Amino acid sequence: MPVWFSHSGKNLNLDWQLFKLLQLTILPPHITYFVPPMVKLLKSRLSFLLLFIIGIILSCNQSDLSTQKIEDISLVGATIDIHQNPFQKTKNNVSVELFDKNHNRIANDSIIVFINNLEVKVTHKQGLYYYNESYYALSDIPVKDTYTTEIVLSNGKKYLLGAIKALQEENKESIFVDEKGDLTKNSIIKWANLREIDELSIFSSMLLNSKGDNVTTYELRDELVKKIHSTGSYVYLKKKYSDTGSTINRLELNFRTTKTGKTNPDLLQGSTINISTSIMKYINF
Repeated sequence: MPVWFSHSGKNLNLDWQLFKLLQLTILPPHITYFVPPMVKLLKSRLSFLLLFIIGIILSCNQSDLSTQKIEDISLVGATIDIHQNPFQKTKNNVSVELFDKNHNRIANDSIIVFINNLEVKVTHKQGLYYYNESYYALSDIPVKDTYTTEIVLSNGKKYLLGAIKALQEENKESIFVDEKGDLTKNSIIKWANLREIDELSIFSSMLLNSKGDNVTTYELRDELVKKIHSTGSYVYLKKKYSDTGSTINRLELNFRTTKTGKTNPDLLQGSTINISTSIMKYINF
């Protein structure tokens, strides 16, 4: 759709998208614009369409139960995620997200969650494109053996959401890695007496060869994941350090685990409770 504008007595014809780009960037404010009626109508319809799309997003994500009394536990599902510090279990983060049968997020002020008997109220959060990301969260919860999450519905009745064992604390000296790598030698990774961790993830950061003197570009290669035992070792071969287009810069080692607990069987299908921890190590070249 063409757009005419006049400047210094001259009339020019521009494509609509180019006109909008110029209007937002370099066209001075004293220029007078003539926008054809068809373009105005198109803009009006696009604005309506945008509002309609935002309305769909909001209606699809916001549960109707967010503004209603909830007195039946079977109407609710829960996703419970716990991240625990590997060396001190009382340093932790617990988040609880409630959803309905359509997996829309429930953000209801009349619903209270308890984590190890500590009361938590809903935190309302609006994400990208007004997406509902409300949740219940608590950090540094006193824990001995178990994390227990409960819910109090609108009628004051309390129900179990889920429970899971706390992870055993790891020893800081259980992983043996040289932080300074040697391009002429294999990288040897060792570990001993890990209590809970059962997986090793390795990312290699590569420095890409570049013809430009002032350009430095890095690339993260595909993740290597290995299941591991309590004690063991892994050798990262030096032949992987370089290829025709790049040279290794760093190895990122993530020793981690994720465990699953039990949720109330009366909750909606898809309810989960998980606990995870990780230890990061780096080898720099």
